[in-house]
Amino acid sequence: MQNRRMFLGSAAAAGVGTAVGGVFFQGFDTHAQAHDTADPLMAELRNQIVSTVVAIRKGRGNAGEHARRIAAQIRLVNAHGIGAAIDAQLRALLREEGRDALLAREINPAMLASELRAVGVERLPALSVTYADRARVLDATVRNGMAATLATLAAGFEQVAPALDRRGVVAVALQNDETCWQWLLTLSGVESLLVDWCALGIDMCWLIVALFVAYASFMCSLGCACIV
Repeated sequence: MQNRRMFLGSAAAAGVGTAVGGVFFQGFDTHAQAHDTADPLMAELRNQIVSTVVAIRKGRGNAGEHARRIAAQIRLVNAHGIGAAIDAQLRALLREEGRDALLAREINPAMLASELRAVGVERLPALSVTYADRARVLDATVRNGMAATLATLAAGFEQVAPALDRRGVVAVALQNDETCWQWLLTLSGVESLLVDWCALGIDMCWLIVALFVAYASFMCSLGCACIV
């Protein structure tokens, strides 16, 4: 897809939030960081996920296996009850501030840059998420729950793994290939989730940043779109 903005417009019309599992959100603050590192299991999962994404960025190892490993790591995060905790935080924010106020929040560029550097990305990507995308993702999250979103993201990484086995992690020229369509729908949904997650100030912004970078790196290696 050579014109990514044109693609994203089409994806929005198709209902990207629903296409990627229909659930999404989180953010990041000092309290969230402290909670993250105080939980030994989550601290270890964070180290493993970040290490995997850095390996993807550096072209180390088998890309398909990296995708499967991330899928398994997401499922471990889900099994640890993160989805239910995030749902509770989101409901509390909605009661306190309301939907419109949450959608008006903006992502902190310095925080996002710090999280991106942790997984080997030195510049902020050009994000194309619209207000409508964010609203669709927020509404789907409230409706379906965060655990369902995480499960869908895990499935998305598994689904792209066979193609990565065939192609490897080598950037290639962009191609106008319809086989990229569903993958790019997933990427667009993850991007919308990233903006909402990291703007709301709940927990786990680092996780969706890592997943976005991993999936975007895979899309570049498969010749669909290069944005990180």
